[in-house]
Amino acid sequence: MHVYLNMEKTENIEKVILQSVRRDRNQQVLYGFLFLFLSGMLFFRWSENLPQEMPQTNIFLKVIAILLFGFTTYLFYNASRLINAANHKVAYLLKNDPEKIVWVYTYRVVPMPFGIKFTNMVTVFFRFLDGDGDEVRVKDSEHDKLLEELKNKLPHACFGFNNEKEQLFRVNPAMLIKDIDDDKNRRKS
Repeated sequence: MHVYLNMEKTENIEKVILQSVRRDRNQQVLYGFLFLFLSGMLFFRWSENLPQEMPQTNIFLKVIAILLFGFTTYLFYNASRLINAANHKVAYLLKNDPEKIVWVYTYRVVPMPFGIKFTNMVTVFFRFLDGDGDEVRVKDSEHDKLLEELKNKLPHACFGFNNEKEQLFRVNPAMLIKDIDDDKNRRKS
């Protein structure tokens, strides 16, 4: 089964996915440097300036600094896996083997601390034939157009979330693949 698309639409899907992966990678690097700075300040500077009568606080601050450093290591590790955004599993499968993507659904979270909207991102979840999955966060303004283009590129895949699809995916991801020929015949009649 091969799907032939307008090349411009395919490039637009890849562009949006790659931009999203790069944005996530850059955020992880930025937060990593911030947490690295904070953990260094906690460990070497602030904990050493405490009075000698407070050894428990000194130990507590050093433990927090070590935990922050561990989290920083995790962020840098994740960011290093995304150095080449084209190697991201979703981008790779969309370009080389789109038949392995069987289910796509979205989840929108709008964080509004103190009633102020900070970001407007939508998470697009991709589930694969091998039972694995991945997600990409895209801007809300790109979300609808991306989904329409994905529906054209992945006519065999299911779109949208419900409990039935989740159960089918857990049992056998191949059960989510639509029969495109049957679907075309139903539309004609």
